[in-house]
Amino acid sequence: MELFHKHRTAYRIIIIIAVLGVLAAAYATRVHYSTDSSSLCNLGTKFNCDVVNKGLYAEMFGVPISIFGMLGYIWMMVLAREMVIRPARRIRLMFAASIAFAAGFSMHLAWISSQLLSTWCIVCIASYICTLAILGVFTWSEL
Repeated sequence: MELFHKHRTAYRIIIIIAVLGVLAAAYATRVHYSTDSSSLCNLGTKFNCDVVNKGLYAEMFGVPISIFGMLGYIWMMVLAREMVIRPARRIRLMFAASIAFAAGFSMHLAWISSQLLSTWCIVCIASYICTLAILGVFTWSEL
């Protein structure tokens, strides 16, 4: 029974983190479509959200990467909610695959910022942290 409680608590924490991830991705989407510079994120050459969110690598299939991020966080919220209400092995496996993909994609985007753009987006870093936090909580709950 204690293990079940640990899992439910972990998935509730994941839902909260995913909400924060949606907010970060929503702000990044706002920056992407904004016609003026985003003063909150533009702190010089090393931290510039406009360069990251409006540049060559900001879209995939014509859709801002941040929208895919929002959809990913919403998907994880749905799966986490299912695990709180009716835990099932197949849902847990779908969650594991989803967070593994999200963590890998976040690392890929961080590499692009670091190696190809030579600048960082603070909001994107917040999203990476949310993804890694979800991965950490999920891993902790499975130990």
